[in-house]
Amino acid sequence: MKIYLAMDWIQQNINGIIEEPGKLVDISAVSSAAAEYKPVAAIAQNKRSTRAPKMIKWIKDEKSREQWLRRQESSSLKNMVSKRQGLPAWQMREAIIGTVRSNHVTIISGETGSGKSTQSMQFILDDLYAQGLGGCANMIVTQPRRISALGLADRVAEERCTRVGEEVGYAIRGESRRSKDTKITFVTTGVLLRRLQTSGGRVEDVVASLADVSHVVIDEVHERSLDTDFLLNLIRDVMKAKKDMLKLILMSATLDAATFKRYFASEGLSVGTVEIAGRTFPVDEYYLDDVIRMTAYGVESSDSEFISGEALGKVIQKLGHRINYNLLVETVKAVDFELSYEKKPGGILIFLPGVGEINQACRALKAINSLHVLPLHASLETREQKRVFSGAPPGKRKVVVATNVAETSITIDDIVVVVDSGKVKETSFDVQNNMRKLEETWASRAACKQRRGRAGRVQEGRCYKLFTQNLEQQMPERPEPEIRRVPLEQLCLSVRAMGMKDVAGFLGRSPTPPDATAIDGAMKLLQRMGALDGDELTAMGQQLAMLPADLRCGKLMVFGAIFGCLDDCVTIAAILSTRSPFVSPQEKRDEAKEARMKFYRGDGDLLTDLQAFQEWDFMMQDHIPHRQIRSWCEENFLNFQTLSDISNTRAQYYTALGEIGIVAPSEATIEAHARGASSDGSQLLRALVAAAFTPQIARIQYPDKKFASSMSGAVELDPEARSIKYFNQENGRVFVHPSSTLFGSQGFSGNAAYMAYFSLISTSKIFIRDLTPFNAYTLLLFSGPIELDTLGRGLLVDGWLRLRGWARIGVLLARLRGMVDELIAKKVESPEMNVKDDEVIMLVRKMIELDGMDA
Repeated sequence: MKIYLAMDWIQQNINGIIEEPGKLVDISAVSSAAAEYKPVAAIAQNKRSTRAPKMIKWIKDEKSREQWLRRQESSSLKNMVSKRQGLPAWQMREAIIGTVRSNHVTIISGETGSGKSTQSMQFILDDLYAQGLGGCANMIVTQPRRISALGLADRVAEERCTRVGEEVGYAIRGESRRSKDTKITFVTTGVLLRRLQTSGGRVEDVVASLADVSHVVIDEVHERSLDTDFLLNLIRDVMKAKKDMLKLILMSATLDAATFKRYFASEGLSVGTVEIAGRTFPVDEYYLDDVIRMTAYGVESSDSEFISGEALGKVIQKLGHRINYNLLVETVKAVDFELSYEKKPGGILIFLPGVGEINQACRALKAINSLHVLPLHASLETREQKRVFSGAPPGKRKVVVATNVAETSITIDDIVVVVDSGKVKETSFDVQNNMRKLEETWASRAACKQRRGRAGRVQEGRCYKLFTQNLEQQMPERPEPEIRRVPLEQLCLSVRAMGMKDVAGFLGRSPTPPDATAIDGAMKLLQRMGALDGDELTAMGQQLAMLPADLRCGKLMVFGAIFGCLDDCVTIAAILSTRSPFVSPQEKRDEAKEARMKFYRGDGDLLTDLQAFQEWDFMMQDHIPHRQIRSWCEENFLNFQTLSDISNTRAQYYTALGEIGIVAPSEATIEAHARGASSDGSQLLRALVAAAFTPQIARIQYPDKKFASSMSGAVELDPEARSIKYFNQENGRVFVHPSSTLFGSQGFSGNAAYMAYFSLISTSKIFIRDLTPFNAYTLLLFSGPIELDTLGRGLLVDGWLRLRGWARIGVLLARLRGMVDELIAKKVESPEMNVKDDEVIMLVRKMIELDGMDA
């Protein structure tokens, strides 16, 4: 039947086909044999470390022991030791040393402030020195955050009366201070992972890469980050293969040793545990019913002490589970009154789930004249965060309103009262819809315990919980491990790049295995991104696995190197890896939006942020006084610290690109790309962003055209913004986030028919964010496979996007895409090769810029 229909159509249109067979531009994104192309496989594995470090020889050295004993006589060291002896960890010194000596794995639990992170490795090192084995020590201590690695290296070096880089050092991405004499090295978890990943992949390679390491210390394991769980999986394989090669010490702020003990003991490893008591004072707990009695909130009776159980139940039911800001204000008022009546100094710390809730609470609390109200969250500039450590002005009480960053990462010493909402915001991942969700949920009981402990740092404290004791018992005991609630494509690629073909099998051996559906979805996404061809690593995948960046950011940087707009692509990747430099205060949202739109050129959110960063960067290069630049930032609602963070991330990415050979060493610096390094046009940059974000694409559906009469004839009207709709493959209709520069747009430049998005999040609706519009030829050149659309007259791209066009167009473009892939593979193998002037790359650039039109 289809053949008859086809013949009928050809007979009706044969004259037109002969006269005008159609140019390449005859592509319409209104609806939708072509060809399939296969990604180019990795030609050869990236150069890996072939020289394994030398195995430690445990030979006693009396000389090092004598040097250490002489150091102990130093008055400065004696003074420092006397200070250390006041820490709770010191009381467990012998227990820690004995447990480490006797076991393969040691788990040390201790609350924040107990000294476990600064003291444990010193106890072990000093014990080795006392035995004459100090010269053999090489301890690697992982931290989840750069700031922690740097801060702890400084502190431990100070306590040992040495300079950082001598006995104590650190290694973070792009920066290292250590020497041949370094015995304790603080690193980020990612740095140690990178060392293991580049070893060769096989268990014996990973074992060999740690041959010169005596102890691995993994701190903050209770956070259960993705990197930490991956590292635990690899280290367990190492210890299983060679039990006596190294000692493993795990440190946790919560008493959850049982999970990790089972995990390592199941492989025949001996596991010992040490618990360090916290240095906290007793903290009295008050629940929601106590708070209602104290404040008489919502109670008709004036005598709050005689509220009936029935009346109390009605108030609690009426409050529901949402944060009630009126109750919060009344609670703080009552607490401040009690503390003032008792003539007790000290601050109040309030835990809320997110920045929006913090801002709302701060506005309400600032109406109380006796309070000095300060917000605390990760988005604040460092100088703003530091304000919480200072005392309140005379006659006022400090109130810090914080996210869970104040649970363990930051300690405010003068807090005596905690008010806990019991809420936290967590990112979860919906595997079925391929969508991240930022959800407000109840914190874990372990987190609430950490929050309560903040009130007992300097004296006996109080904790007011804005939830019932019964609800607390229903909270999860601990937070869900990250491996169970985030996308896994980055992790799966890392595992595959280490040479492990059974990715699901490896991840199934994690402390908390991920869902099999999540692994399967991640592997399919890697195939759609061109990182895998079936189960085999492609040239692109090989490079993405080596870059310390989100896969989409990594892909953008690789494309930037190939198409000659590296700096723009690296900067956009740095912005995405940090955050938008623009700030939007609740009370000045319209002004902030107007300020951002000054940098808008019609190219979407990322290129707008790029424009703002480049203007700031030019001022920094011109050495304009910082005071003047900060003033410019304030006028334009830009965060100076965020811009600095973006610049630092950009520098790290250049270093990484140089290390893996994507760019030549001479180009692996910011200086090599100063001024004038921008791409020739925004169309190419938009296309590369879309290429990197594939398959995160939404189709733009315009309404039917409308016309108005004028003196010169009918004039096409711009469509109303609300009549333009957006659809993606997994979720159907999606919506532009209100914070986007494209929110309310009535059209898009450059014949844009599609929208690339970096993030998709579900709140009241399914919103797409970090948007970049692009045209149909970008889709054909960089998206998924091109096939013949059997249901219409045209092409089918990536299995769901239909375009009208000749089959020959699909054939030619699919071959062109294959040629681009081959160039990528050659560039990977020969970084010094300049491909941006290659005729294939030039042709692709021209087609994107002209959207298929003849020059």
